[in-house]
Order: sequence, then structure tokens, then C-alpha cells
Amino acid sequence: MPVKSIYPIYREDSYVSFNSYKSFKRLAPQDITFVQDPREADLKIVFEAVDNGIIRTLGLKRLMDTKLVAIAEGDRFNFPLLPGLYVSISKSYANPKRSYSHAYWSYLAETDGNPFCKGYVETEKKYLCCFTGKSNIPLRSRIFSTLKNESNYFLKDTMHTYRHFDGRRDVNEQETYVRLIRESEFSICPRGKGASSIRLFESMRLGTAPIIIGDTWTAPLGPDWESFSFRVKESEINTIPNLIKANRHRHMEMGLLARRAYETHFSKQTIVSDSLKQLEAFSNHRSFERSLRVRRYLFHSIIYYLRQLNARLKESFR
Repeated sequence: MPVKSIYPIYREDSYVSFNSYKSFKRLAPQDITFVQDPREADLKIVFEAVDNGIIRTLGLKRLMDTKLVAIAEGDRFNFPLLPGLYVSISKSYANPKRSYSHAYWSYLAETDGNPFCKGYVETEKKYLCCFTGKSNIPLRSRIFSTLKNESNYFLKDTMHTYRHFDGRRDVNEQETYVRLIRESEFSICPRGKGASSIRLFESMRLGTAPIIIGDTWTAPLGPDWESFSFRVKESEINTIPNLIKANRHRHMEMGLLARRAYETHFSKQTIVSDSLKQLEAFSNHRSFERSLRVRRYLFHSIIYYLRQLNARLKESFR
């Protein structure tokens, strides 16, 4: 039975949670009603369920509710406590019947982040590939060092000039970022701090074939990813030049297929309705399964924070 009513659960004091809810509501089909009484809801959706705050907000008893699901766009610890859609879920946690990956609806669907990223424009290709991004993790630093001498590649570290999620966005840098993706035959899309990458979905939207680098990334359900993208292991960045050389003749076809996949599954006309179908399927979990998940979540939370503490201690002694 299609979802017709939603009870939203979000934190007004959290920008990410509140913005995710607002974007989801704006993009929801017109026949969807957001209700104030949870008893009237077909689904109860937790917006941005990525930390222990969800347990404090809901309590363990409410977590057993079989209508309760989650969506989360954050890059932080993404163990799927609730069935739902987690943009940066690691493949070790992903299960297409319970919790899976998706695209960034609040950032992408209405270009809330980059106003120049508005779709396909036929553009002369000047570069074999491009990557303009922050060297804030070792993987990205290796991309710059490994490919820096390749001819006709455009690589630029935007560590101090281009920021997705705060007010320090340089309009010129945003426009340049989009132009370079349009002018490239392929777009290198490494993971960020989380398993996913906004750049991947922006490249699809702009009609440029993505080269995806991220060993823990899980491809969202729906698109035929192999038809328009390549996956490269984090340890095999040096293979990218040969990969591009062997597939240059396909870049236009792949770019158009990438654009078509974006429009079909992740555009503002389709992203929420597509998400709701998956969330409805995920919600059919019995209470004992949720109980086991809560226990796993608490265990993994402890392990995660111990690793974070260990990393900080190592850093302080350097």
C-alpha cells in the first residue's frame, strides 16, 4: 500500500536534521500528508539518524515501532540503527532489504549547495578528466600526488576555497567547479570523510561520466551503474590513466546515460517518491529484529568512539 501520510521526527536545533526534513517535505508528492499525530501515519521518518541523539530522542521502546524508519545524509558514523536510507552507509552494513544507500536529497535536488549545478549543457571537452576537491583525507592526497603529471588532467586542491556545507562559499569557485566538470570527459569522484561523495551525483547531473573511488561505498538501488561509471579501488589510483585511455571513445555515451540515471532516480521530481517506496519496504521489520539491531548499534558505537579516541590520542603525542 503506497505511503500517504508521514509523521516526521527531527531536531530543530540541528541544521542538518531540520534542513533534511524541510527539503524532503518540499519535494514530497502533493498527495503526501505530514501529520502531527503519529497514530495517523503510514510511516514515521527520523531525519538524520546518525548518532546517539536518536536514542535519547526516541527511547529504546519507540525504536521497536515497525513503522519507524530513518533517512540520513551525514558523513558521520553510519551504523543503520533503524531500517532506512543512509547516504554514506558502509557496504559492510548495507542490506537491500533493510538499510541501504541513496543520494543527497537536501543538497542536490534543488541545488541548495551549488546554484550553477543545474543540469546538462552541451559543452566542448577540454580535459580528459578533472578533480577539484579538498585534500582533507589521505585518499584524496594520493590522487593529487599520483596523477599530478598526467597530461590534460585538471586537478585542483580546493581545501581553502570551496566548502559544501557552510556559508564560506565562493561563488566564482562554485561556477568554476561546475564548468570544469562539464568540460571534462570523466570526473574523478573519490569518497569524502564518509563512504559517499556529493561530486558523484553532481557529475551525473551535469552529464559527465564518473570514476568512483571508495572501497566502502555502496551504489544506490535503481541505476545501471556499470553502464555509465567506473569503480576504481583506493589502492589502484595509478590505473586511472589506462582506464581513461581505453574508454575515451565512450565518454559521451556514458555521460548521457549518467544524466538519464540522475533524472530517473535522483532529480527533484523523483527522489522523494523513489525514497518512499524503499522506506515502505524497509519498514516491514519485526520487533525482535530491531532489538538485535539496537544491541549491535550500541556495540558498534562503543567500538567507533574508542577508535576515535585512540586516533586523537595518537595525534596529540606526535
